[in-house]
Amino acid sequence: MEFHEELIQIFNEEVTDLIERSRNSLDNFLLSGNKIEKFKDVLRVIHTIKGNSGTIGYNDIRKYAHDLETTLLEFKDNENNVDKNAIDKIIKFFDYIESFISGEVVTPYIEQDPTLEKKYFEIFEKVDVNVEKKEIEIFSKSEEKQNHIALCPPNK
Repeated sequence: MEFHEELIQIFNEEVTDLIERSRNSLDNFLLSGNKIEKFKDVLRVIHTIKGNSGTIGYNDIRKYAHDLETTLLEFKDNENNVDKNAIDKIIKFFDYIESFISGEVVTPYIEQDPTLEKKYFEIFEKVDVNVEKKEIEIFSKSEEKQNHIALCPPNK
């Protein structure tokens, strides 16, 4: 087995174990009296996944883990404020990684920015306007050229 393939196999096994342990910590997390330790454990797992995925070149997972870790750090000393939305983000992250490892998901992680659709629409609108202007300009020049050719007979 090639060295990189071996690293990937080790990564997959380790991450699977880490996710299973974290899912157990997240079970009934919102009702738990020991949120601090459970939350710190989950943060350590996400941090470990971030580092290990970057090491073997899984940059999409590394980026996703980094973004999630950054989001969750706001709860670091406020574990009692962790809400269902934060737990759902963690579970979605774990689901993504498990799907990636199993080969079900091959699309990269892309952070969804709700303003992007509007930005893209504005960009495409500008492009359409510029294309229309260019087409009119080219068409006008073509018409002028045709008119010039019609008015000026060729020299013989």
